[in-house]
Amino acid sequence: MTRSRHAQPDGAARKKRGRPARLSREMILLAALELLKTTDARDLTLTAIAKSLHTVPMSLYNHVRDLDDIMAGVAERVLADLPDLDDLEEAGWQDILTNWMSNLSEHLSGHPQAIQIFAYNNQVSAAWMGALSPVIRALRKEGLDGAELVMATSWVAESCAAIVLIQASASIEQQRISLDTLHALREKDRREVLHFMQQQRGVTPEDYLAFCQQRMLDSVAAIIEGAS
Repeated sequence: MTRSRHAQPDGAARKKRGRPARLSREMILLAALELLKTTDARDLTLTAIAKSLHTVPMSLYNHVRDLDDIMAGVAERVLADLPDLDDLEEAGWQDILTNWMSNLSEHLSGHPQAIQIFAYNNQVSAAWMGALSPVIRALRKEGLDGAELVMATSWVAESCAAIVLIQASASIEQQRISLDTLHALREKDRREVLHFMQQQRGVTPEDYLAFCQQRMLDSVAAIIEGAS
């Protein structure tokens, strides 16, 4: 009996092409978050997100309204597990702000790229404002309101965001200056840099965070005192 050229050998398993995974809003948000690791939020497009999911841009509209909706969803997802400070409601504002800053820095260390979308396209995300609410509440209890409240809260938030980005781009250890590059400096500059490098060996990222927290507390204390 002659076997057809297209027939499979006896006992061979037929290989079936698997169906692509069903697209979902969660998949889209995760894809956008992953792309933000290497793409500036201003350059992220629906086309790029769709391409990373092996689909076409139009298919995304079955799950999201537009790019703004995606950015808001990513912000909400990143901040969803941020520890609350409900148990510190009666604590002093210093403890609340210090804990808030530590929690946010640790929480965002895995997704530092998400910071750029908390205020995307001139719109501050509701999730980010919700995350800021313990700071706002603590400062209001100290009598801050109006411009002082807005500026103090914004300064605390932006300071924390800057710390996260600095630590993500290069830790204290990664910022060590190569001795091989010092020969290009003038002698008096080289002496200062060498002294700085010696002192730098004893500074950890935790030390830097504590330093920034204390400077933040000092500045907010001055604002509160000036408003009273």
